Amino acid sequence: MPVVDLVAIIVDLAAARHLAIIDYRKPVEKRPSRRWVEPYKLIEGHSAFMVRAYQVRSEPKTSDPGWRHFRADRIEGVADSGEAFTPRSLVTLDRGELHPFRRPEEYPELDQPKPEQAYSDYVSSITMDGILASEEFNRALELQENMNPLGIRAAHAAVYAGLLTAMIVDGQISEHEQHHLRDVRKCLGQLGWEP
Repeated sequence: MPVVDLVAIIVDLAAARHLAIIDYRKPVEKRPSRRWVEPYKLIEGHSAFMVRAYQVRSEPKTSDPGWRHFRADRIEGVADSGEAFTPRSLVTLDRGELHPFRRPEEYPELDQPKPEQAYSDYVSSITMDGILASEEFNRALELQENMNPLGIRAAHAAVYAGLLTAMIVDGQISEHEQHHLRDVRKCLGQLGWEP
């Protein structure tokens, strides 16, 4: 299901004051975990939009209840829990906030991303597994041709910062996540990043 549709369901659940059940997959996880959350706000992060929510529980248990930021592009499914919640904070999610998730066919004039964004999105997707295949490397170099060196460096930093932010959202970085960070940093180094 497209991200815009998943976020729209979360918006509707926020309006109804129902807990949303989201299937959320962090970069190092093979399968998503299931989270029961109270949705509150949509936030523009470094490299993606995030849903600010209060996590009530999760399966498997990933962390204690508390405030979390869930990257919208890592939400793989959404369902209505049928459970009502009393807001802990102001709920600002509404249909007006869905404009960043517009469908390209609805805005053809905005369909082409800027070179920096296209490169950042590509690098984020190819480094997710911590391995940089030769064809991925070559395509990244092609995309770099349309950019200045500072833009390339900024894209690499944004990819790494986005990954790090996603990992620390639960307040901890596991040993597996630490290894993954090293692998991604190595991939970014191959693309010319020197932090």
